Amino acid sequence: MTTGIHFMGSHDARPGAVRIDGDRATVEHLVVDDPTVVGMLATAADDDRGELLLRIMSVGARGVASMGIGIDLTAIDTRVHNVLESVTTEAQETVRSIIEESRSSLSEQFDPEQRSSILARALSDFSDWRDHLLTRLDPGVEGSTATVLIERLQGLVGPDGVLEHRLAEALDIDAADSAFARLGRLIDERFDDLRSDLAGDRSAETARLAEAERGTAHGIKFEDVVETNLRQWASTSKGCMVERTATSTGALTAASKVGDFVVTLGDGRRVVVEAKRQASVALAGSGGILAELDAAMTNRQADAAVCIAGRDAFPAEVGRFNVYGDRVLAVDEGDGTMTAIAMQWAAASASATSNGDVTVDKGAIADRIDRIRKAAEALSGARRSVTTIKASLDKLHETLGGLRLDVLDQVDDLDRLLCRTIESRGLQEIRS
Repeated sequence: MTTGIHFMGSHDARPGAVRIDGDRATVEHLVVDDPTVVGMLATAADDDRGELLLRIMSVGARGVASMGIGIDLTAIDTRVHNVLESVTTEAQETVRSIIEESRSSLSEQFDPEQRSSILARALSDFSDWRDHLLTRLDPGVEGSTATVLIERLQGLVGPDGVLEHRLAEALDIDAADSAFARLGRLIDERFDDLRSDLAGDRSAETARLAEAERGTAHGIKFEDVVETNLRQWASTSKGCMVERTATSTGALTAASKVGDFVVTLGDGRRVVVEAKRQASVALAGSGGILAELDAAMTNRQADAAVCIAGRDAFPAEVGRFNVYGDRVLAVDEGDGTMTAIAMQWAAASASATSNGDVTVDKGAIADRIDRIRKAAEALSGARRSVTTIKASLDKLHETLGGLRLDVLDQVDDLDRLLCRTIESRGLQEIRS
């Protein structure tokens, strides 16, 4: 038995198995064993299988009706098969033709023997580019890049080139502005300085010291020396700044310029500095230095004040270093030692003033001030001793120079005397 739809007991429909009553058809003993139909019915619930079977039969009936009653399905299948085979064959021939044409076209485009092919044109263009490049790089071709480069290099480093001319100019000792001539002059100057030092020529140094004693060093005022020392100290203290304020007015009055320098410390506190280069500086009173420092602190809105004197101008009780509250007096002859000590003390004093709850050991402070004063006096005494020794050495050097010249003069006189004696009496007579 084949699968499908058939009547029970026979593969063929028996007479009367399908009965038409008006608009209604009755089928008796119908059996369905088509796997597709059975599978669809098996997935449905028992109550839904009858309705599903009706829909399947309805769809099948409509399909048969749309195809036409009485059409030979085998003929249709054959015709469809023939059409599909024809279409497939035609499609294969078309694809084969297209592939063959593409292969032929591609071979022609990459055939170097075909002048119109892409590969032939690319090879021709590359050959032209290569010939042009070789021509540009050929030093034997006039105007080529290599020729121009060689000519320029020849003009720079070749004989009579720019480099040779510049070297000749730089090494020309007869040219006043040449590097070699400048080097020669520098060497001559250094030897002149060395000869001057060896010969004891101290006139320039003596003049410089004398000028410094008058408050200037090669035209630099004492205030400039103090500024240099302040900036040197500030460079060792992080965040410090030095401002010269001698020519600007402050907060005291519209015309007050008291306070030569203002040093701003790293924490924002300010120290005002006065520079004095005079023979005498009074201590107390309305015209004294303490009152002037108070006014300077007000004028420059500072927390501490320092007075730097260029000579021993303070009263004897002040000495070369002393402290009066937040005011510091120091004597610095120009080397910056006492300036650094005074600034360090003023910075510490300003810090202690800003921290009002800090307990100050007045005895320890007085002891430190006294030790600093004694050290400053010893330093000054040692400096004076060195100055005296230096002056003595300079004088001794001058004396030795005079004695040397005197000895040379005596030798010259003796030489002249011997020459005259030899000429008048003869060498043999002198020996006898």
